[in-house]
Amino acid sequence: MTGAKYVARPWSCRDFDEDDCRQQVQESLKEHYNTAYDCLFLSAASTGAREGLLLAAYHSGDIRIFNWQRLCSTWLSSRAQQGHELSLAAHAGPVYALTLLDSPEHGLLLATAGDDGFVQIWRVADILAAAAAAAAGADNGSSAAAGQATAAAAAALRPAAAVQVPHVQNCLGISDGSQPAAQALAADQQQQQLFVGASDGGVHLLDVPRLLAAAAGQAAAAAASCLVPLTSHVAAVLALDYCAATQQLASGSEDGTVRLYDVPSRRCASIIHLQEELLLQEADLAELLRCAKSPPVTCVKFDQGGHWLVAGSGAAGLGGEQQGSLTLWNCSLNSAAKHRSIGKCMPQVLVLTPSTVYVAGTSKQVHTYSFQLEEARSLDVGAESVFGIAVDAESGMLAVCGAKACIDLLSAQGATLGVVRPAASVLMS
Repeated sequence: MTGAKYVARPWSCRDFDEDDCRQQVQESLKEHYNTAYDCLFLSAASTGAREGLLLAAYHSGDIRIFNWQRLCSTWLSSRAQQGHELSLAAHAGPVYALTLLDSPEHGLLLATAGDDGFVQIWRVADILAAAAAAAAGADNGSSAAAGQATAAAAAALRPAAAVQVPHVQNCLGISDGSQPAAQALAADQQQQQLFVGASDGGVHLLDVPRLLAAAAGQAAAAAASCLVPLTSHVAAVLALDYCAATQQLASGSEDGTVRLYDVPSRRCASIIHLQEELLLQEADLAELLRCAKSPPVTCVKFDQGGHWLVAGSGAAGLGGEQQGSLTLWNCSLNSAAKHRSIGKCMPQVLVLTPSTVYVAGTSKQVHTYSFQLEEARSLDVGAESVFGIAVDAESGMLAVCGAKACIDLLSAQGATLGVVRPAASVLMS
């Protein structure tokens, strides 16, 4: 992949080129079956840039940078789409998670997690410089020259550091020995560390300053030692969230449980089976195996004070219909405060703001709830299955991404401000 963006042209019998037509078909088909798994806002205030950016992680292994202000302006004025400014070839496989870490020494950092098992650390200042160079090239030349400038800017970007998560034995002593995918990320800003959830059930703590120092010294063995394993799940970790107020980490897994970790002691403090409101023990292997048949826990989020945790779970029920639910967990009492069914939508992402819980998954809607899990309204989006939601802290704007590489930008009131859609396939039109 490169930063160059192929733009399909209308077909004409007077200007037919077989190679050009074939490329149009390939590019549009590839986009049609692409997926955006995660997204986040880079505000102008946090980066010192003139305009805010939106970053999105894709199944194709790239990270695309959008100028969301330009995207919204183009959509609102003419209902036209504005493409991405830059595309980074980040991982050899899907990119599942993005998060930011503000380092006193290295500035704002972007962490990415991929199916190849790598966690990569990128300097945001480098990304901004490359995006600015690509934008300048696009403004000052022909489309071919602009494509070359964008490709050159993207090719020059390299992660500041990278580490591959090792496979671990789960609490049952089982390990298949294959390379696990890095599927979930959470950041501890104060201690400058990341938490990584893996497809083999592993939960790892990553010392970011130490990793960057190891990368500067080109010491691969030292980079691997920056990862510290915590007690693992029986099955894949699908979601992580960290609460700075209580220094607790929550993980949700395919094994049907939520684990709460006390990060200073690196100890698993609680194993929670949401469906039956059970507190499990690490030594009770039979019970852990039984719970693994329960619906997977797909998303977890703390409130700001760490007193409450909202978790989403769901699976295919009888007849193949999906059934989803939300649980509000009282962390102080270690007990469930409320369960709520959300029908045929299996939740895949949730975001908490001080006033609203946003939930989305296997439907073309974002559902909004009060903190008591009372549904307020539903917002229609383009993605048939939603994997990522980001909220801009300054404007309250939502970015929603998912299947078929769809991205919707919504106001806090739910109005559509901009969209990104894959180019219509020549074969399908």
